[in-house]
Amino acid sequence: AGGAAISGEFSSGPPVAAQSPPVAAQHQYQQYRATDPLTHVTAVVTYSPAAWGTPLRVWVSGVRAGTTCEFWVENAQGQRSVAGGWTVARGHQDQWYMVSTPVSGAKIRSFQVTAAGRVLVTVPA
Repeated sequence: AGGAAISGEFSSGPPVAAQSPPVAAQHQYQQYRATDPLTHVTAVVTYSPAAWGTPLRVWVSGVRAGTTCEFWVENAQGQRSVAGGWTVARGHQDQWYMVSTPVSGAKIRSFQVTAAGRVLVTVPA
């Protein structure tokens, strides 16, 4: 199972409440955050389920420029699928990235950011 992805799109700025997606009456946004104590990588995941799956915004900090990352979604059955990827640009180490998955938001268990097969951070949902 694979997901569609919008690779390489990003916006700058740390994840603060004022920068969360606007909340429309028909949408309820979920937000989760984690920092890995070994890698010191932080990820914040914000999403709102859609009829076709789940569009996600991922803010990542602590990854070196030039690193190619993959973003994984784990469903309730423990199956993982890649939802997108990006290469961290110099001067843009703290960024929002847009990714998506066909997995329903209600069925998401966790998220992972990986690089070269190594888990940089796991974010429980």
